[in-house]
Amino acid sequence: MERGFTLLELIVVLAIAAILAVIAVPGFDRLLGDNRLASTYNEILAGVRYARSAAITQHAKVSLELEVTDSDWALSVDAENRALTRSGSLDGLSLSGRSVTFDELGERIGCGDQAGSCEFVVTNKATQNSAGFSISKSGGIIAQ
Repeated sequence: MERGFTLLELIVVLAIAAILAVIAVPGFDRLLGDNRLASTYNEILAGVRYARSAAITQHAKVSLELEVTDSDWALSVDAENRALTRSGSLDGLSLSGRSVTFDELGERIGCGDQAGSCEFVVTNKATQNSAGFSISKSGGIIAQ
């Protein structure tokens, strides 16, 4: 008795593997995009929380700036001798919201060009899934 696989058996297995790969790849791309969305959202949220906390603990005005290019984003907080910088790729994502300033009580005193609401939203362009939060005048962060 011979051991091993015939050529026909190998071709069938490879065909099945190829079909499974074609089915799985789009779902995997969506999963990666949603993971990038969650990661970017959490980085920006952490930066806003850090800015507010620094304003309160240092009894000083602290601003957060979010710079966005075609392919990258960069967040910076300058809080008296303690700076925070984060950056990441915008691969498949879009961002809204650019800056926020907190006073020494942790209250929002400025929010970019926005007069009323202050929102930061990250959107996955492929699936249109989004995650965001708004910042009230008192400095509270409300998930959307």
